[in-house]
Amino acid sequence: SVSTTLLQPVLSPMRNIIEARLLNIKQRAEQIILFINTSSH
Repeated sequence: SVSTTLLQPVLSPMRNIIEARLLNIKQRAEQIILFINTSSH
C-alpha cells in the first residue's frame, strides 16, 4: 500500500490528462458524425 500512496501524486495528473484527451476525442468524433450526417442528407 506504500507504493500506491507514493504513486498517487503521479497517477492522478496523468489520469486527468488522459480523461481530458478522451473527452476531446469524443467531442471531435461527435462533431465528425454530425458533419457526416448533415452533409449526407
